[in-house]
Amino acid sequence: MRRRPWERGRGGGGAGAGGGGGPPPPRGAAPAAGPSDPEFLPRVIDQVARLAVVPADVDPVYVDAPMGCVRFAADGTVTSAKLKAPSAEPSVDAAFEAALAAFDEARDASPEPLPGDLRARLAKDPLCFRLRFEQ
Repeated sequence: MRRRPWERGRGGGGAGAGGGGGPPPPRGAAPAAGPSDPEFLPRVIDQVARLAVVPADVDPVYVDAPMGCVRFAADGTVTSAKLKAPSAEPSVDAAFEAALAAFDEARDASPEPLPGDLRARLAKDPLCFRLRFEQ
């Protein structure tokens, strides 16, 4: 019998066997912040990156990307957002710090619940990532 792509995986697929247990959500559907949301972390990183305004005179090819960390409370608000590893370019670091601060304010004004599978981990450990920027 031929398996569907979401049924492939360890244990033979299907519900309860680690294979996903059903078809993927339809394209364009709003992500649910319930028990599992695989798009939650990429969405957070993308939101911060969109808030970063890197000066036009900075060439991203020659700048190491700075690293920032965001710590969440269990309710989805941000408890801290800071630059962890700066780049060699102060203007890029300032843009990233401003983006982290803006994300913190926006998230606290309108918190999104943490997905169930990430709630304990994100409440304990910060989400750290490097800023990816393009001109």
